[in-house]
Amino acid sequence: MSPMRYKTVEDLSKTLKNFLPGDAQKIYVDAYKESWEGYKDKRGGEMERHGVAHRDGMQAVMHEYKLDQSEGEWHRRGVEEKEEEVDQNLLEEVLDFIETEILPGEESDD
Repeated sequence: MSPMRYKTVEDLSKTLKNFLPGDAQKIYVDAYKESWEGYKDKRGGEMERHGVAHRDGMQAVMHEYKLDQSEGEWHRRGVEEKEEEVDQNLLEEVLDFIETEILPGEESDD
């Protein structure tokens, strides 16, 4: 079993550090660690442990932040927006973008 990749904000890949605002990085890491620690072997299916933790980290970020795709910038959600459900289509688009455009080009520290 591979070790947890992101224990602190400093452990994040350069790509995630550049993609997420500072406060969102902390939200991501906290959710990532919680998901990693609570992972059950069969829960993730093909995604496996890191994939599930990554998805959960991004969901937590998107609960607090909204990505303006036209500007490519994150903006903190207002109180009323937080009460709304996170747009699952947008979440899938962001995760797909990260997995296809950003993560394949990352240098691995493993």
